[in-house]
Parts: sequence; structure tokens; C-alpha cells
Amino acid sequence: MTDEVAAQGLPKVSVVVRSYKRVLEMAKLVRLLRAQEYPNFEIVVMEQTPNIGSQEAEELERIKALPNVFIHTYPPLGCAGARSASIKHTTGEVLLFIDDDDLPVHGDWVRRHAVNYQDPRCIGVSGGETGRSSGNPERDRRLCLTYDFFKLPRQRNGHGTRVTTIQWMPGSNCSLRRSVVDAAGGWDEVGLLNHEEHSFYYRLAKVRPGGSYLVFDPEALAQRRFDVGGGAAVRGAPVLQTLLDELRLSHLIIRRQFPVRFALFYPFYLWLACKRTVSFSLRTRPRSQTWALIVEVLANLRAGLAEVRRGSRAYLPK
Repeated sequence: MTDEVAAQGLPKVSVVVRSYKRVLEMAKLVRLLRAQEYPNFEIVVMEQTPNIGSQEAEELERIKALPNVFIHTYPPLGCAGARSASIKHTTGEVLLFIDDDDLPVHGDWVRRHAVNYQDPRCIGVSGGETGRSSGNPERDRRLCLTYDFFKLPRQRNGHGTRVTTIQWMPGSNCSLRRSVVDAAGGWDEVGLLNHEEHSFYYRLAKVRPGGSYLVFDPEALAQRRFDVGGGAAVRGAPVLQTLLDELRLSHLIIRRQFPVRFALFYPFYLWLACKRTVSFSLRTRPRSQTWALIVEVLANLRAGLAEVRRGSRAYLPK
């Protein structure tokens, strides 16, 4: 630990990059991270791209040669699997996650996360995203990164206000104390392409220290790049895949953590899975397709339930 870090009470940070089928974009991100103004951090890359081309292989070798950059190559592990596997390769007190299609906006992005941990009660930080806005800032601040009665997630992080009452954090541009990751036991690998972070936060709520908090800090800003190809292709996924993610969240994760609630309100969980699938799909489709989407979701509901009950898993796109 450097004298500056020790003097300011700042932790060593392990920046963890999940990468899949975006070697060149990952390399761009790593070079930006290397330029961060923070005295004590490492960069750990979980590279899962199968069949890397010659250009990507050459770039990967160049990245491996950079100081304080550690590349770990795996077969595709899925979103939760890659995050869980990364922990054993890190040495920092704080784990800072960012995906290969995101970029830090500021040269002191790592520091903007780390300064929050000067308060020992802070156990996690979720940063802001460029391009998000809020139609109702007061309501969004109140509901920011919380769970509803059914334990389904609400995001609402388009406002610009610091919030210390959040209950969960998206998988990218978020950081956690290593101690709470160890206490909560990591992430369930049940095959979700979306919503894979929630198993961890359901368990964390039961084991976190009294008086501790997660914080939404809009100053720790990252750019979400929605026009980058490759990856898990969550955005624009087929309707059945989106519906399967919603059903897996409720039937495999919420059911395990909140069995009585799930049993009592099971019809509502089915309805909400359909409703949330339509809402998510409309992010990449015109509103004129709303009714067609509703029909498609209902037509796929029986098949989706059968898939979940068979215990099938979601697989990353080839």
C-alpha cells in the first residue's frame, strides 16, 4: 500500500473486467483503466472469447504485457460465473466491476469509487451512467435501485443525486468490499443472461453488518456503449430469452430466497414476468409493436415455464 493511499485511508482496488467476444473493445477499456489516477490498483480481466482471431490474439498478447494487468482465459462462464470466478484472482480490499462495453468517463473514476470506502459503513458503490435521465427525479430517488414487494428489481438511476438507501447494484460500474462478497457467498450460477446479480443482494441483505449501506454515487460515471457488438447480447435478445430470464429470476432465485411469498403470490409472478418482458423488449422496438409483443410473450409462456422446470440454462450466444 502506498503512503498516499495509507494516509487517506483509501483501499487497494481490484478492477475486474468481464469480457466476451469483444477483445478489441476490452483492450481499449484496459488502456483507459491503466491511465487512471489512483496509486494502488490492479486490473483483472476475465477473457471468455472462444475462437479468437489473429488480430484479436495479437492485441491480447500486447495487453498481457502491460504492467499490473492480469488476463485470465476461460471458456464461456456466463455472467454470474465469470464474476464469481474472478474473485480468486484479485488481491484488493475493494472489487470494482466493469464490463467490456463500458468506459470510465473520468480519469479518476477508480478514486471516485474508492473515496466512498473512507466511511467504514459503506460496503458497496454503484456509479452513474451517461445518457440516463429522469422524468420524475423525486420518485426516482426514492425508488432508486430498490426491490418492490415481490422482490423484483427497480432501477430508476437516471437522476443525479447521491442515495444511500439502495438495495442492489447493476453488474457493471459497481464496487464491493471483498469482506461482504465473502460473507454473502458470491453469485448463483443459474444461467441467467440478465438479472444475474440479484441472488447475491438477496443474501447480502441477511448478512450485512448493522448500520452498513450501499450507495448510488452519480459522480462515479461510466459510459454505456449500446452500439458495441458481441457480448452476451442481452439487449435486443429474442422475446423467449428475455421471458426465460424473468421466469428464472422468480422461479429459481426468488423462490429459493422467499419461498412463502413466491407460493402465496405465484399468479402475480407469472403476470409480472410477462409484463416485464414486454417492457424490456420495447426498449429496442417501436411502441407500435406493443400488442404484437404481448401476444408473442403469452404464446411463449408455456414453453418458457417448461424450460425453467426442466432446469435448462441460458447459454451465451455463439
